[in-house]
Amino acid sequence: MDERSGIELSLLEGMDEKLLVRLHQAGIRRREELESRIAAPDARRELARELGISTRRLEILHHLNFLLPEERAERFLVLERQLAERDRTVNHEMRQMWRAILVFLAAGFVIALVAVWHPWKSGPPPAIEAQAERIAALERQVAALRPLGVAHAESLVLAAMASVGPAPGWSGPLPWSEREDAQVRALIDGDDRHLPVRAVSLALARLARVESTGDTLSPLGRARLAAAHVADFPAVPHPADVWDACAVLLRTRFRSRALGLVPLDPESPDLHAAAAWAWTSPGFLTAEEFLARLESLPVRAETLPLWSETLGRIREAADLGRTREGARPEAYARDYWVRRSELEYAVVAALLGRSDLQPFHASAPAAFLRQRLGFLDGAVEKAPPRGRPPLAWLAVEYVEAEALVDWLAANPGRVQPAPEAGWVTVLDAVAAARDDLPAVGRSGALEAQVARAAQLSGVAGDAWLAPRTRWETGLRPLLMATRARALGAGPSDRAAH
Repeated sequence: MDERSGIELSLLEGMDEKLLVRLHQAGIRRREELESRIAAPDARRELARELGISTRRLEILHHLNFLLPEERAERFLVLERQLAERDRTVNHEMRQMWRAILVFLAAGFVIALVAVWHPWKSGPPPAIEAQAERIAALERQVAALRPLGVAHAESLVLAAMASVGPAPGWSGPLPWSEREDAQVRALIDGDDRHLPVRAVSLALARLARVESTGDTLSPLGRARLAAAHVADFPAVPHPADVWDACAVLLRTRFRSRALGLVPLDPESPDLHAAAAWAWTSPGFLTAEEFLARLESLPVRAETLPLWSETLGRIREAADLGRTREGARPEAYARDYWVRRSELEYAVVAALLGRSDLQPFHASAPAAFLRQRLGFLDGAVEKAPPRGRPPLAWLAVEYVEAEALVDWLAANPGRVQPAPEAGWVTVLDAVAAARDDLPAVGRSGALEAQVARAAQLSGVAGDAWLAPRTRWETGLRPLLMATRARALGAGPSDRAAH
């Protein structure tokens, strides 16, 4: 089947090769043709007879591919109401049945006492039989609806996975929570065949908790929380289906959010499993994995050559990711990973008191950051709307990094990293030692960058009071002055707004 129409039909959810061949033999080759033939119940029955398949198969195909999201949601709500009504009906009928049984037993006991030599034998009352049949019918209805509930749960989880994106912060906070996880578990109803779906839903809920804990956790606290969850989701050595691919992607994201606080895996995960989606790329995941491994290294002079060597590999992986994405907005995640890895390398060099970035670059850290910020600003301007927010917030980190490098140069020896301290631990100690954060937070350069990042993220009103600003600063240890300003360094800041 070489036509594009055949490929279009083959991509439908629930489609297999046998059904595709039957549709082709029936002269149905385009998605629009199939939709018109299965839009109405009578049309579905007629087509089912023509194809020699069950009407149920076409009903499921129509539900998964041609119903609008709001129609699916409405049907799900109807299903919930039916299930709730079934529970109420069953409970009511059970109470009536037990009352009838008790009455029957009491009457039989009295009759037995009166006519002890004439045993009374009788079948159950007709009312009990009718109620039992009705309960059995309701249970059959629930069992028939369960496949639709499972399909709806799977579609919810996969839609949430689509918001994970090709880089942390691509789409903002995850639209998932323990409420959605409970809804998925209720729809699946404890069926062990769907444990991978439940595991992915639980991982999404925990990742959302790491990313959306309000103002209660610092970046170090969030990194520790993410690191604690990594152990709960073991690595998938050989991904076999889309749920294994979800597990690989989510575990990589947990490791990225841990900012180096988790021990290295003996082997890198099979990041090519993420090729199951069009919105991410194994190249971007490889860049994320490389950076997570660099962040786990202690901030010592011996680690700088490894940083320098790995930056080249991150660039290669990001270039592969950009090539795979082509003209899609996700291709601009390439600039995110390249500029973020270079930013962190320059900060590590500054923390160690280096005056240059050899062998990676001949410039001093401050000059290098200014040059890379210019490259990043150019990428922000060229990127389509969906690709701009993560790049714009990374530009805020560049402005903060310049201020940090200046502070380190003016305060040599103020912070002495422990021998095994990693990236996030050292930055947490630096943030506690700095006394210039209020001035940096009110500088014109930082004000302009935060305003631009908030605007590109869809924030209306004051950027410093926006939840998106707090969310970004809670995850990024370099945003020290931005975080202090957003959380309100003093009562006067709040009064001014």
